[in-house]
Amino acid sequence: MLVVAGTYTSGLQSLEEFSYNGFVRLLPNIETEPRSAVIAIDNASLEKYGPWPWPRQRLARIIKQLEKYQAGAIGMIVPLDQPQSLSLPETYQSVLEDTSPEVREKVLALVDKLDPDAIFTDTLVKSDKVILATPYWSEQAGLIGAISNDLSMILQPLQTIAPTKFKEKLINALIATPAVKHHIGQAPVASFALSSSGVGLARLGREDETVLSESLAVRLEQNYVPSFALLLAAQTVGLSQDAITVLQGRGIGFGSAMYHTDAGLNYFPRPIFDKEGEPVRIPVISVADLLQDKVDKQLIKNKATVLGFTSKIYTAPFAGPGQMQLTPAGWSAHVTDSLLAGTSINTPYWALGLQRGLIILFALYLLFLPRMLRGRMGQLLSLLFAFLMLNVSLLAILVKSLWLPLTIPAIFVLVGHILITIYHRIAQKLAAQRTEVAVAYLDLAENLHNQGKLDLAFQNLKRCPLDASILEPLYTIALDFERRRQFSKAITVYDYIARVDANYRDIRERRERHQAVPDATTFNGATTSNLTATLVVNDSKVERPVLGRYRIEKELGRGAMGMVYLGKDPKIGRTVAIKTLPLTDEFESEDLEEVRARFFVEAEAAGRLNHPNIVTIFDAGEEHDLAYIAMDYIEGDSLDSFTTPDNLLSVEEVFKIGISVAEALDYAHKKSVVHRDIKPANILYNRETDTLKVTDFGVACLIDTNKTRTGTVLGSPSYMSPEQLAGKKVDGRSDIFSLGVTLYQLFTGELPFNADSMAALAYKITNDKPKGVRRVRSDLPTCLSRIINKAMEKTPKQRFSNGKTFADALRRCEPK
Repeated sequence: MLVVAGTYTSGLQSLEEFSYNGFVRLLPNIETEPRSAVIAIDNASLEKYGPWPWPRQRLARIIKQLEKYQAGAIGMIVPLDQPQSLSLPETYQSVLEDTSPEVREKVLALVDKLDPDAIFTDTLVKSDKVILATPYWSEQAGLIGAISNDLSMILQPLQTIAPTKFKEKLINALIATPAVKHHIGQAPVASFALSSSGVGLARLGREDETVLSESLAVRLEQNYVPSFALLLAAQTVGLSQDAITVLQGRGIGFGSAMYHTDAGLNYFPRPIFDKEGEPVRIPVISVADLLQDKVDKQLIKNKATVLGFTSKIYTAPFAGPGQMQLTPAGWSAHVTDSLLAGTSINTPYWALGLQRGLIILFALYLLFLPRMLRGRMGQLLSLLFAFLMLNVSLLAILVKSLWLPLTIPAIFVLVGHILITIYHRIAQKLAAQRTEVAVAYLDLAENLHNQGKLDLAFQNLKRCPLDASILEPLYTIALDFERRRQFSKAITVYDYIARVDANYRDIRERRERHQAVPDATTFNGATTSNLTATLVVNDSKVERPVLGRYRIEKELGRGAMGMVYLGKDPKIGRTVAIKTLPLTDEFESEDLEEVRARFFVEAEAAGRLNHPNIVTIFDAGEEHDLAYIAMDYIEGDSLDSFTTPDNLLSVEEVFKIGISVAEALDYAHKKSVVHRDIKPANILYNRETDTLKVTDFGVACLIDTNKTRTGTVLGSPSYMSPEQLAGKKVDGRSDIFSLGVTLYQLFTGELPFNADSMAALAYKITNDKPKGVRRVRSDLPTCLSRIINKAMEKTPKQRFSNGKTFADALRRCEPK
């Protein structure tokens, strides 16, 4: 299907163009009289009459000269997009103002008659044989071009008969040519276009491009605009544009005749070569010779003539069919000659449908290729198919002048067969290798099993092909899991065996028996049902439990979302604090996924932080529905120990603590992390080493716009901001409020808000103003009262905007 899709692109269809260009060189010569001629603006003409642009009077003279020679039609592929006007100099205008009105009118009328554009327009009207051109060039990829409002007045669309039935539209889609994007150049001046017999699109080929066909009707938006060559041919035989009809996806109706094209309305003119194999050129007549009457009248009489550049100063030749070197004027003359003489290479509208159908047919042939045809016999058969395709295409073009694009199907069947042959040989080698690897895994699993490494042994057996040969090794591993009281793992192995044989030995009875037994974990008898109490058992006969790769040493306490233990990483000897949460015991099953996600959000949030005053997160994981986070272990006490009046820290120490915590929060807020539970218990302080760490981001909430949501309010009510108590979405200023409450308590030994109930406390925090810190403790600096009050403002906008401004204010107020 990829190859079929590729036929809708110009890249793959270039293979067909290459074949076509080679085949047309083999066409027999035909005797035909040229029906068109090129009126060349060549080097000799430019030397005689000067560089372009020429005066419009000269162009009018060329038209009159061609009419004198009885040209059948006159086409002009020259730039006519800029007006040329004749105006009196200012000195003459001032003199003219002093004359009588009768003289002034006669002079101005004479100037109008001498106006170049007026002369040229008058000539176009009188001639009634001139077709003008609007240049365009194409890219063989992209979307359909668009027509501007200015061009819509000049480029008159053709009558179009489009398919209306679904079946017809489907067929058109199946036979469609690659998409083409058209770029429209500058159109002639509107007065010229409206005075001429028509304006068509003339293709400008690039120097590195090979042009094989002409779009007789170019699609712009929903309309089809005629090509310059088509209008010129119609003018030559006396047809108006109204007699031309586009049969969408089929061809062009030309009066009572029909030009057969491919589905994209592309017309393929036949190249003509002489006996020596050189292309026979359309007669080329120099403008200099034409204006000096040095031309044989028979070369022009009743012919379609095309005025255009042949000098390389103004145009670059490009390759046509059979490597004919043509200018845009020469190409248009060649196409017009082919249209008038009927010497084309007929390309049926269904040609690409035939191509795609053969590709699908050959794909089915290769897909269901019998084993006996996978060897040399099949290769010869595919080579025969490819040879037949190419010969049918060649004979059709030589005998019937019919182009059938069969090169891609020929290459597809040949290359496809080669690739399938290679695939089968590689598959055979891989199958042999897989057998060898399976034996190696089976031996490795046996060795691991003998070493007691049951999990690794099971994993290696799972890498072997699942068949009857590994059922017995699997069964023995399951039995050993039972002996270790790891019943869930044993059940997993039995389930794996049941995928091959559900009645293998006694696995059905064993599964039913163990499903009713609670599983034991690696914690030496401590199951997940009692993990909310502790993992540590005060029994010297019981080995220390292991969580992930960490060995649990002792219990430290309970954090915001679970138990906290002292642990050790045996690989690197690092001492860590391990925070745990038994998910299945603490939460309902419908909330389990949300809780699990919230727990790992803490690890993600805190893991993004790297600050000397914030606890470092090393690892996070989950084992037997017990989630854990391993973090830096800090020796010291929480500030809870210094919140009573009889055990307060010094004022200087509290100032330093406040500055450090505010700066740490400022860093976290810049990383889009809000703590949401700042309080003395979550600040560890070691007075001996003067070390401070903010810990327990257990209720942290990412405030990234792509992650945040207003969730359940977690934290300690006495330290919560009003917006947090209200369940609103919070930002870093909520932590500023909580830090203000914490510092109030550390300075005074009491909380700013106290109440007997949660409702009363929430009311006070939301509405009441706390007692000033100096009213509680008069020896504190006067500025401190303003700082604490500002931090605990009810509305976030009135607080410090960030932790840095809070820290700076504390630093200025700090006793020196």
